[in-house]
Amino acid sequence: MKAVQLQLSEAHHVITACQTFYTPVILDHGWAAYMWDMIRKEIHILDPLCSQVVGAEKRHATHEEAVSQIHEALFSCLNEYWAKWHCTSDRWKRKFPRITCDVFTR
Repeated sequence: MKAVQLQLSEAHHVITACQTFYTPVILDHGWAAYMWDMIRKEIHILDPLCSQVVGAEKRHATHEEAVSQIHEALFSCLNEYWAKWHCTSDRWKRKFPRITCDVFTR
């Protein structure tokens, strides 16, 4: 929590006006990015391997678990440091948009 506070305390913009948060994710078999859309209350899981037939279900489950943990931690920090945060952590949709038709390998 202290590391988050130190990073965000020197920000040159109003944190409570943020509409999106992003985080890159390095996985055993590739990469992904998670995006929190604070306006629509949606979490977008951007992973080119999620559109593949083989292993997609396991990959989705991995992302669901990781996103749940990060989501809880993110809102714990937001609510701890910004009492006037503009949205709550409940009832967020998770989306897995198809970002490519190509097959990627590590």
